[in-house]
Amino acid sequence: MQASHDAIQHYVELLEAFQACRNKQIDDPSLPASLEQKRTWLNEGNAAVDQANELAAQFSAQLKVWRARNPGK
Repeated sequence: MQASHDAIQHYVELLEAFQACRNKQIDDPSLPASLEQKRTWLNEGNAAVDQANELAAQFSAQLKVWRARNPGK
């Protein structure tokens, strides 16, 4: 369970770093990207966050089951 937790945590950290970079691109007025392209980037980022939240919720549910089956660990 710890390895899974660490992997999910690492994924979230990478996602946060990617989003910070992408948000700089979206906010950069000198970037030659269309408004449509910037909206697409924003929507993709939001979808990735939604997926990460779903993954975390699934992990939490499985952790609850594991703890119920392995009391004291």
